[in-house]
Amino acid sequence: MNPISDQDIDTLAKGYRSDFQPDVESGLARLKGRTQAQARVRSIQRRRWLGIAASLLVLATVGAFGYDLFFAGTSIVNEGEAPMHFELADGTDVWLQQDSEIRYDRTFNDVDRKVELNGQAYFEVQSDKTRPFLVQSGNAELRVTGTTFNLRVERGEMEVEVSEGSVMLTGKNNGVAVTQQECGMVMPDGAVMHMKSPALNRHAWRTGTFTFDNTPLREVLKSIENNFRVEVVLEGNEDFPVKGTFRAENAEDALTAIAKLGGGKLALPTNESPAYRLYNM
Repeated sequence: MNPISDQDIDTLAKGYRSDFQPDVESGLARLKGRTQAQARVRSIQRRRWLGIAASLLVLATVGAFGYDLFFAGTSIVNEGEAPMHFELADGTDVWLQQDSEIRYDRTFNDVDRKVELNGQAYFEVQSDKTRPFLVQSGNAELRVTGTTFNLRVERGEMEVEVSEGSVMLTGKNNGVAVTQQECGMVMPDGAVMHMKSPALNRHAWRTGTFTFDNTPLREVLKSIENNFRVEVVLEGNEDFPVKGTFRAENAEDALTAIAKLGGGKLALPTNESPAYRLYNM
């Protein structure tokens, strides 16, 4: 490769947006907003097939105020120990669970209202019948115009539980309308499931409350696993009926209450065994 001369660099500099004037005040405002954000907001870099010398020249010319030129969207990650609340540009309220991530394109609320979720979140979607709110993942798509619901997307599954209104959940070959106090799920293979969910236990990670009515223990433990994103190993009667309302801010609280109810014992995770173990039930 021939070395790049000073004359080559001068030519590139003259050809790259010679009329560009950085908006210093706007750039400082954006920088200040980033440093004050509660979430860790990461911009997703676009691929630019530029030569090394040209790339360095652009960065030197534009500086911090041209940062937005190279990014296509935003990612918000909850790295804290409690649910994170924030508002999207369309007025939609979001509660994001710990260790969960939501992404949306720069055109959100201009062209469409599409987001990607990895983990779990609760949405109060601002009504807009002309632009549905969309969540897509693999074989699954969730479409709403204005409603409130809990959504979990992980391990190839998409599971929604509706508090108010209705949503359209679509799998590989068919879709189903999920209404208030109902749950819908798209499995990794694209199959769609639909069921009643009067207790709204899939919201428990946010509300801190589980309600069961003679629910088999295996279903109770599955609910706890999905809410708190943990693994529970049962050594006992998986059909043991669980009834009552339980306050639980975390998996340990919930499992301790269940163990006391059934006269069982709970073993906490360790480095050697990262799962909770419930036995003698």
